[in-house]
Amino acid sequence: MTLASGRRGLRRVLPRLILPPSALLWCACSALSYFESAPRELPCNVPDDQTGAARICPEGFPWCSCSSERCARAAPGECETGFAHKDGTCLSLEETGSLHSSSRYNHPACRIACSRNIECDDGAACNGGESCSGGLCSGGSSLPDNTSCAFKEEIEGSCRRGTCAPLTCGDARVDPPDEQCDDGNKDNEGDACMNDCTWRCSSDADCNDDEPCNGFEQCDAGLHLCMPGSSQPTGVSCSSRVGVVGKCRAGRCVLEHCGNRILDEGEECDDGNASDNDGCLLDCVKNRCGDGFVWAGNEECDDGNSVDHDGCDVDCRWNCLTDEQCRMSGRCGGCDRAAHACTGPPPPDGEECDLDGDPATREACAGGVCTAAE
Repeated sequence: MTLASGRRGLRRVLPRLILPPSALLWCACSALSYFESAPRELPCNVPDDQTGAARICPEGFPWCSCSSERCARAAPGECETGFAHKDGTCLSLEETGSLHSSSRYNHPACRIACSRNIECDDGAACNGGESCSGGLCSGGSSLPDNTSCAFKEEIEGSCRRGTCAPLTCGDARVDPPDEQCDDGNKDNEGDACMNDCTWRCSSDADCNDDEPCNGFEQCDAGLHLCMPGSSQPTGVSCSSRVGVVGKCRAGRCVLEHCGNRILDEGEECDDGNASDNDGCLLDCVKNRCGDGFVWAGNEECDDGNSVDHDGCDVDCRWNCLTDEQCRMSGRCGGCDRAAHACTGPPPPDGEECDLDGDPATREACAGGVCTAAE
């Protein structure tokens, strides 16, 4: 017997040597519940030299595709017109560069045969300890979020949904000395913890907006929130931080004649009302994108800054309303509908995205990052 024929014989009989027919039937119908990303490529239907583990497939599906980790029944030459053979799987001609297979020739993922727990360990701490049971690997229980882990060599991380992630602001874990707080969200509205993981306030000076007509703001040191002062009555003389000398009106220091519906010297507009959500603000200045006031019917939002991707973009439009908008803007985070920011869970790897705005190029999400497709 030649070495090649011996290996072929081993491939034919190994599944029967490892598991009884009942176990093979169970294996054929069960979904893979472990090895989200294999730590190494195990030989197809041949025991690994170091661990003894092997990928196995049931009767009728003799090929375990090492690239897609799927069982297949197609041998070279068995694919129908329009499909090409690749690693035991029939792929459409458009898919020959991907791992999407023809369902006609596919079977649920290859199982991992084992005899010891070590054969099942994928080396990832956050998804729990895998074990060998009944000759097959089974997954462990994910560790609680924020459990410490080693992300990479000498890089500390924390568990997030069963995966070890690097310590970053926004992971709901306070990492001193760089972070004072971390609430795990990107919502700054009325929030004590800011997006840079610092407290909104620690002293009264952090809250003072230098607007004399709305009173003196104070910091609640326990809550780290700014408490508003009491507005001055309309008509009280005032002098604002931008040099306006006039009268208090609705908590704002405005020119003395602002609000009389007459365009006086120094005013850009004067509609005489007490609304900041139209074309003319309370201080008789025209409403502009970036002034912090939402002009109803013209702006979707206005957060008063010039930062994109924080929920409200610099054109006063929401950053996102759907996950697709995030992907098509080159960001692979899902859309957080409450914050209108692309900070939600990333889509599965392989989802189409647009990194450069050129429809002729193809990009796809990988690990939460939009990258050029190979």
